[in-house]
Amino acid sequence: MCCHIRCNNYDITEDEQIADNDAEFEKMEDDLEYLKVSFQKILFQLKTADNVQMHKSRIPNEVFLKLPDVSLPDDVSFNGNIDNWSNFKAQFDSLITNNSTLNETQQLFYLRSVLKGDAKLVETQEDDFNSLMKVLID
Repeated sequence: MCCHIRCNNYDITEDEQIADNDAEFEKMEDDLEYLKVSFQKILFQLKTADNVQMHKSRIPNEVFLKLPDVSLPDDVSFNGNIDNWSNFKAQFDSLITNNSTLNETQQLFYLRSVLKGDAKLVETQEDDFNSLMKVLID
């Protein structure tokens, strides 16, 4: 478009003014290029934001659900004392491990919430319920 305007300008402008007009046209072309790049950046940012929003809307709703309310008695905790292990394990298994409404991540959360003292410091290679329970059993 600028080229068309510039060519028409040559037809009606005197020779002395052509150099001045060329400088103005170049500035206009630079400004147009700057605006074009700016609009492309804005469009890219909008597309990226839309993609993020679409991705968020595809995340299953269960990810955002709160944990089921499981009332754990105050005495259901394990501090690492081997003498308390059998009683703790039996209670925990009946309330949490054998609860079919809980997935492994939820079970891990509940297990970590009842560990006290030395037992709370236990670490595993994999951060999952079965590996933590195995380390505690061993």
